[in-house]
Parts: sequence; C-alpha cells; structure tokens
Amino acid sequence: MLITEEQSSRKTPDTTQMITPQQNNLTMFLTNILLRKGIGGRQWIGKYRRPREVTWTMKESMMRRLEIEAETEYWISRPYMTKEQELRHAAERRHRQFEEVKAQNRAKFPPHKYVADHLNHLNTTKKWTIL
Repeated sequence: MLITEEQSSRKTPDTTQMITPQQNNLTMFLTNILLRKGIGGRQWIGKYRRPREVTWTMKESMMRRLEIEAETEYWISRPYMTKEQELRHAAERRHRQFEEVKAQNRAKFPPHKYVADHLNHLNTTKKWTIL
C-alpha cells in the first residue's frame, strides 16, 4: 500500500493542546450553565453537579489510606496461630467468663417468694382443726 503525499503531510495532534478529563468536565459544565441559563439547584450536589478538582492533598490522603490498607492486608494474610492451635484455644476463658456473668446475674436476682408467705397473715383467725 502506497502512502500519498496528502496522507504523509498530515500533522499529528499536538499533545500540549489536548484537553484533560478535568478540563473536559469543566467545559461541559460551563456549556450546561450557558445553555440552561444557570445551574439547576445546588452546584455541588445532585446529578448535574459541578465537578470537584482533585488537589494534591486529596491524592496524598488517598495514597496514605491505600498504604494503610495494604499493610492491614499484609498482617491479615499471615496468621499468628495455626488452625490446630486456634481450635478451642479460648474455651476455658470463655467458660470462666460465662460463669462469672451467670453469678453476677444470680446476685441481682431477688430471692424466691412463695404464696404461703403472702397469705400467711390470713392465718390469724384460723378456727378449724385437722382431724
């Protein structure tokens, strides 16, 4: 296939004049403002909100959060105990704590009351006898 003079003389696009995504969002936003005669509603919330610029502090904080997450994943991926050690390793402690809680609940519980104790005052005028 032969390349014609017309095809070879075409200029490649200049990368310095290309529009970045942030500039594109801004131009689309400005177009919406100019065509619609203003922003409908609040400019920072909603479906047609104004795009927020990404600052270097946002990038820094995101990198810090990602580093923390990577370190957390690193430590989670290396278990402290084996599966055999982990199986029922805290059974005695849990049983002891359960018994302590049960004893505390029993201490709060009022003593038992019987119907005979409530009705004992009626025995003052008892007139019949048992044969």
